[in-house]
Amino acid sequence: MNTMSRLIQLGSFVLVAATATACGENPSATNLVPEGPPKVRQVFMAERVTDDGGVTRVLQSIAFGDHPDFYKVNEIDDREVINATVASTQRIRVVMDELLLGNYLEQIQCRDGTYQSVPEGATPDDIAACAVANDVLAQTCTGPYAVCLGPDGPIGVMDEEDADSEQDGAADDTRFIEGAVRIACTPTVGGGEIDVPLSLSNTFWQPSGNQQVPSAGGFSAVGPAIILAPSLGLPTSSTCTIAFDDSVVDKDHVQVCAPEGGDPDVDCTPGDTARIVFGSEPLRVLGTNPPDGATGVALGSPDARILVQFNTTVESPLDDAAFVLLENGAPRAFTAVRNTANQANVDITVTGGYLAGADYELQISTNLADQFGVGLPASQATSVTWSTTP
Repeated sequence: MNTMSRLIQLGSFVLVAATATACGENPSATNLVPEGPPKVRQVFMAERVTDDGGVTRVLQSIAFGDHPDFYKVNEIDDREVINATVASTQRIRVVMDELLLGNYLEQIQCRDGTYQSVPEGATPDDIAACAVANDVLAQTCTGPYAVCLGPDGPIGVMDEEDADSEQDGAADDTRFIEGAVRIACTPTVGGGEIDVPLSLSNTFWQPSGNQQVPSAGGFSAVGPAIILAPSLGLPTSSTCTIAFDDSVVDKDHVQVCAPEGGDPDVDCTPGDTARIVFGSEPLRVLGTNPPDGATGVALGSPDARILVQFNTTVESPLDDAAFVLLENGAPRAFTAVRNTANQANVDITVTGGYLAGADYELQISTNLADQFGVGLPASQATSVTWSTTP
């Protein structure tokens, strides 16, 4: 069952249960905190970290808040993120201290392919009444809690029977509401604020979970949480924050805030999440083929090919200023395009192949930029050299 259906069917029970537990005499780490404004407890994301031994790894890190058990999975984490990975595989988990109203975070799919919000107060019966056959839809899909409406009457909730789902009176699909939660980044050098686009189908509200870390899923199951999926990744070399639209509220219609240290016992002003701050890694070269220092490289037939792997997709088209190829010290012509299968890779073609017994140097310049226009910093500009077989 999709997330919105689960929220509609379980939301009231969870809210009541959480309130009752919080008022009890034996609070525990599993409790939600329904009193006061909804607060961000932690923000988890992938970060590229170099340990004291010089080994670089991608680890799950805490960018905001804390958790007493997190050292068990990342003992070197310093509870701040300065090198968040920038590829489109980045997933940012924003953990809340209580449930939010999912009506203002996700929409359900209608039969015409659009997505519409569910009225606050709607029940599973209201959804089912708008998921019936078209010939009776006008008679059942009525009232203040009717969903999927058009200018000429009800459109109907998308609820089809196929190989992946059955007709169950609930929506087949949901989609995150654009602008409900934003990632805003500012490049450290030049440029204004960048509103990072999210994949609305991969971004979602997970109304389950608590502060107790399950054996299955680990910290990727701590909740309740909003999982943000940047469709293009993050801008490189930037300072970022996470902001909530004013419409995103809890059961008391109070806006989200971020307290100092993510501590639910610390007050914060509804609507203020400015304490959530993290940095993204610079645009960088992860590897090349031929690798730097290679000898005896094949000449290529009919053409020679060079692969340059970056940590995120670079801006296209690629002009001659982005790369310079030298053959025995003299410029050699080439073409460069993004790899269609993995757009973080650049394919360089040297028509006619290399010369035998020649020395080559590929210079990678600061004229390169990521998809947001943030350039390769001078510290990351590099060159790769190799020689061919005699």
